[in-house]
Amino acid sequence: MLDVLFPVIALVLLFHALRHAPAFLASSSANYGLRNRSLPAAYRLAPRAEWLVERSSITVSATTTALNPVPKRIASGLGNNARILAKRFYDAGVLFGIVGGVVGVAGAVWALARVWLAVWDEVEAHAQVQSVPVPALVRRAVTAIAQVPVPKLHTANAGLQPLIPGVTTPLSHLPTLVLAIVLCQLVHELGHAVAAALDDVTPSKLAFSLHLVIPSASVIFPSSIDYLPGRTRARIATSGPWHNLLLWVTLWALGGVGSSVFYQDRAAEGRIVSGLEPGAALASHLQSGDLITHVDDKFIGGHADIWERYLTGTDTSAAHTGWCLSKWEFAEAPRAPCEQSNQIAFQLSPASGNDNLRCLEPHTILAHPAVDCHCPVAQVCIRPAPSEHILRIRFRRGSKWDTILWSGERTAVLDQVHVTTHTPRLWGSATQWGSLFMTYMRIATLSLYLLNLLPLPHTDGIQLLSALLAGGHRAMRPARQLSTQQSSRHPTINPYRYDDSDDSDDGGSGSGGGGPEPSWATGHGRREDLWARRLRRGVEGTTAAVVAGWALGWAMLGLLRSS
Repeated sequence: MLDVLFPVIALVLLFHALRHAPAFLASSSANYGLRNRSLPAAYRLAPRAEWLVERSSITVSATTTALNPVPKRIASGLGNNARILAKRFYDAGVLFGIVGGVVGVAGAVWALARVWLAVWDEVEAHAQVQSVPVPALVRRAVTAIAQVPVPKLHTANAGLQPLIPGVTTPLSHLPTLVLAIVLCQLVHELGHAVAAALDDVTPSKLAFSLHLVIPSASVIFPSSIDYLPGRTRARIATSGPWHNLLLWVTLWALGGVGSSVFYQDRAAEGRIVSGLEPGAALASHLQSGDLITHVDDKFIGGHADIWERYLTGTDTSAAHTGWCLSKWEFAEAPRAPCEQSNQIAFQLSPASGNDNLRCLEPHTILAHPAVDCHCPVAQVCIRPAPSEHILRIRFRRGSKWDTILWSGERTAVLDQVHVTTHTPRLWGSATQWGSLFMTYMRIATLSLYLLNLLPLPHTDGIQLLSALLAGGHRAMRPARQLSTQQSSRHPTINPYRYDDSDDSDDGGSGSGGGGPEPSWATGHGRREDLWARRLRRGVEGTTAAVVAGWALGWAMLGLLRSS
């Protein structure tokens, strides 16, 4: 409950703070000499700044000009030396922006390859499932056993996984995820605004948009920003991702310190359930905070990752162990294959062949640990048949012990159950939400750093690429400027709006053969050589195709897994 209540309260407070920020700045602007509120209303030069809300299709946008002076106030508070150091600071961001762009493109290609490999493996797994007779697939639902009705299909790691609340993450995480995205975008936009203010560029307006449930923000600059040298434009373009990268480093460092302050290490006792995949079969049997101590009879405590090693390996419990049962009861049990849904096949231990399999109700037998097979004369030692794929999970909830019997692939347990070695020292629910919030903050800010540096339309990456191709040259012709209504429809976090509709390659006029290479004025407000424009378009189109292929791959994978 707290993982929903806390972020909702924080979002409401943030919404009210942003809503009243223009009025607050307007009331205090006289202290900065920006407006004299002592004049009568009829003599004021402009009305009180407010938010302008617009709606277009599935997008709702809110813009304001009241926050425009804030970056300038920050920059004006710096001395000359501090201003120079601040520019060098953002120059370093250009280097990390180039690195981030290269890493982002390489990561996008890797993610594209991984998701389509997973699609191929999923198709092969479906073909294998269809080739198996139906009676072998439709297994019985054993009482008190979490069971997988078909063989495990998720045979490959699909690489970069999108965060979709209710699909890949719990729906209850949606408010926390939205809060993290909004805060990281504010940090991002602050970087663009401050870097521009260092070169005396004031924003035209600040915009917030909501595309269905996806929030976005952007700082819109006047077209004069397009006349700045390439180095300055690159500095402004990368300042937002640079802030996100520094925020990620800060959160990573705080996470290391906070884990020892707010959490205690319980690795020696076993593994703590930290969460379960949405729709997992084990979700009705396990919950967050449960302490898992054994899988089969293997103790998983300690700092060695026995949990993952055992679930991904082929080891089984010792062949000389089992459970003692009356000879008469075993002999009177029906032979396999088992027809009743609450029974599974057992065999003698050590095995004496498949012709001596008996069907028994498993939970009363397997609820206790296996023992060495030194049974009394009137009893026999039995164990589940290997074909049943039974995994025993022993756990503790509070002071109560229980055992889950899992029938299916062991690796499915590893995929469904997330474990940790630490538990909160105080305020368990609040601390767990804080950990979840920090996790989403790290994911959101690192994603904004990498995704915005991809050379895609309406991103910082294409602005960086254009600035690098332009070098230190200034524009020679005015830029074509987009209207606010058109630009606000795009979910973007770019430093400034620009017109992406370049002139065609065969447009313009060039000199005759042997003359200098012709160039054209583009929507980026500068003269762009033909080779640079073609290179920019090629990189932009290729990256867009890679991202679209990745999205299509995940759509295909989702359809296959849902079937």
